[in-house]
Amino acid sequence: MTETAPWRIFFILYNAKTKQGYWLYIQSFFEEDAARQPRKDTATVRLFIPKKNRVHTRFIRYARRCKSAILRQTRGARHYHG
Repeated sequence: MTETAPWRIFFILYNAKTKQGYWLYIQSFFEEDAARQPRKDTATVRLFIPKKNRVHTRFIRYARRCKSAILRQTRGARHYHG
């Protein structure tokens, strides 16, 4: 799933009680350790999100830069479906 996605996929976990959000860059999470790759028959996956990955303005800027970089790379590219 993640190896073919041109976009960075971020998992956001929001704790409504503390009003804090945490993020995890999914592709990197699975690439760092082959043992984390889910099996084909797996219905759930356990993610480990570092406490330091809090959603702040800095993360929003980072996610925007990632999106802009992808858009620059794909601008003018033709996508064929068939």
